Amino acid sequence: MQNSHPVTRSLGNFLIPTQPLTLVTLLLLVAMLPSLHTLPWPLLSGFILIVLAKFIIPEPWQHAGKAKFSLSVVLLILWAIFIYFAKVRWLSGETFLSALLLIVALKWLEARSRAEGKFLSLIAGILLAISSLYLSGVPALLFLLLGHLLVIYTLWALNQPVSLQAEAAVSLKKSSANIKRGFNLCTFILLVSLPFVSVLFLAVPRIQGPLWEIGVVMGLPLELMVNQNNRQQAGSVQLRSGNVSRAKGIDEPVLVADFVSAVPSKSRLYWRGPIYDAFDGKDWLSTAPTDRNSLLKKSFKRRSQLDKALTKVTDLVTYEARITTQDERWLYGLDLPYGSSAETFISEDFQVLRLNKRDSEFNYLLSAYLEYRGGRPLTAEQLQQYTDLPKKGTIKLRRWSSELFASSESTKDFVFTLSQALARSGFQFDADVKAPLIEGLVDYEQLFFEKKRGSIEQLNAIVAYILRAAGIPARIVTGYRGGNLIALTNFIVVKQTHAHVWLELWIADSGWQRLEIKDLLELTNPDKKPSSGANVKVTAVNKTLQKSASAASPAPKTSNSNTKGSTEKTSKTDTDNPLLWLATLSKQLKNWVMNYSPEQQVEILQKAGIKQVNWKLLLLISVLAVGTLIVLFSALWSFKRKPRDAIADQFLKFNKFLTGHHLACAPHECPQRWLQRLERANPECLPALRIIIQRYIKIRYFNEDQQQIKQDFKILKRDMQRFKGMM
Repeated sequence: MQNSHPVTRSLGNFLIPTQPLTLVTLLLLVAMLPSLHTLPWPLLSGFILIVLAKFIIPEPWQHAGKAKFSLSVVLLILWAIFIYFAKVRWLSGETFLSALLLIVALKWLEARSRAEGKFLSLIAGILLAISSLYLSGVPALLFLLLGHLLVIYTLWALNQPVSLQAEAAVSLKKSSANIKRGFNLCTFILLVSLPFVSVLFLAVPRIQGPLWEIGVVMGLPLELMVNQNNRQQAGSVQLRSGNVSRAKGIDEPVLVADFVSAVPSKSRLYWRGPIYDAFDGKDWLSTAPTDRNSLLKKSFKRRSQLDKALTKVTDLVTYEARITTQDERWLYGLDLPYGSSAETFISEDFQVLRLNKRDSEFNYLLSAYLEYRGGRPLTAEQLQQYTDLPKKGTIKLRRWSSELFASSESTKDFVFTLSQALARSGFQFDADVKAPLIEGLVDYEQLFFEKKRGSIEQLNAIVAYILRAAGIPARIVTGYRGGNLIALTNFIVVKQTHAHVWLELWIADSGWQRLEIKDLLELTNPDKKPSSGANVKVTAVNKTLQKSASAASPAPKTSNSNTKGSTEKTSKTDTDNPLLWLATLSKQLKNWVMNYSPEQQVEILQKAGIKQVNWKLLLLISVLAVGTLIVLFSALWSFKRKPRDAIADQFLKFNKFLTGHHLACAPHECPQRWLQRLERANPECLPALRIIIQRYIKIRYFNEDQQQIKQDFKILKRDMQRFKGMM
């Protein structure tokens, strides 16, 4: 050992470590690297200081139990204080990651034994999975594969006996051979595990969104996931420009709903909130009364009253919802609510309201029609209210609306013509949560005619103005659309990111009807003209639009020769690009691996011939597939495995026992050399070991009589058991 080359000793100690944590250190650094940039600088600085402390703190520190415990408590308290004052959600990904890194760093600071190294290696596997989320495509896949290969190799190296590590430090050739053998074995283990991983990835029920949403479904309070300082509800008494857009930038839950039957398409779920029916030239306002008595007088007290008011309804669903704490009377009921539960009622504007304001989570059971038309006949006062516009204002929007209405045969025809005009307008929603503020009608004109870009509430406000300018009663409804489906259950979690705005317009013989502006802009074929009759119903238009929004819209064809030539040139350039296959592969990995959703899982299984897909069936498929793989690999392993040597196995077990007492035979030693070494190092155990070793040599190398070998083998096992008892 003393005559070995320094490079040999370094390589042997590092890749097959005599110090248990040398390879673990590299593993942890690799696992953390992609995610470190997400930490705030105070947490990152503290983490680096803890890592450096491993090399600064003297050896006696490792045995200072009380001091280590005190330091850990102080650091955890400082971490909690920082999270609190930084206004970071306790259940956010950043909080979880920083806490995990802090715990790993503290454990690494005190770790010395092989068992602690194995524990840290398993934690590194979790860190690898978290860090891979900050990568995408091919880099993420390679990072996971190579990272977990390093995890397996580290665990293998930590399980090697001291004698193998000593041998690796003596000879560079033997060290390289052992390292190669280790990596070959670990690569084989990784390759064998890939079929199991693939089956579980495809078949285990997918959970869309963060895992803690399962806790919300099981009854965990929604408030644990809500940061009250950043709270931004989609609705309020006044609809200011940018309110809904800013709400969409907050990934926090609003309500969780459990449907009695299958969950409808998420695009059809409209969670109705505040309604705005007055426009002051800048903002839209709600004029609905706030006191309970006034609301109850005009409310729908019985289902029979709703039946009289509704002209057409379809697709009745029933659900139980739980909403977050809010000091408001309205609840976000599914549009259009039908019937009420305890402590709730339905207002004249089809809002689900609470009898009493209460600052706590609230549960309610309701039914709703996903498609509807109707409402109580509007009085002359209400007609004036829903068509009222500021006297002072722009002329351009009014003139555009009047010209469009003049070219239409009826109100329904005007609505369809307006839909076509909006689809052709090229207006785009501003993805930025900081949408430009509106100071007056002139700003609305600039957004619609010149900039052609704005927030969803701004475009709805413009269209509501156009409808009213044409004499059509209109109002703005705010709330949420869609939700996150939890695995393959009937639970939907609605978040602030689902904040939405839509319109309702009044048609005399039908009542209130929904007009979805967002879907209008995603119309597949805006140039298609209506058939012979121009009286196209608004709900039929919306149904067509919703179908087109869910389908992939093909790019419109053009006969322009320059455009055609440009397209051909681009296609040729893309084809000649030698790295095009890599970009395509990265995109497919992102779509089918990183973003693998419950919908894609159901699609794959339905293509395989499974019509009814649920979580129970998926779990059954997972168990059967894993069981089949286990049987298949076991059969292949048994077929290729060589017959076991009972004598050699018995000696290996005995030698493993001796390893714990530093008496084991090294791989490079023959039994005679082993005896000579024991005579010098452990003379007190030599007599008993000499009998065992000599009998093993006799059985292994000199006996030919099978009957005598069996008798001597029984005696050998007896002597080994006696020696273990002595030790």
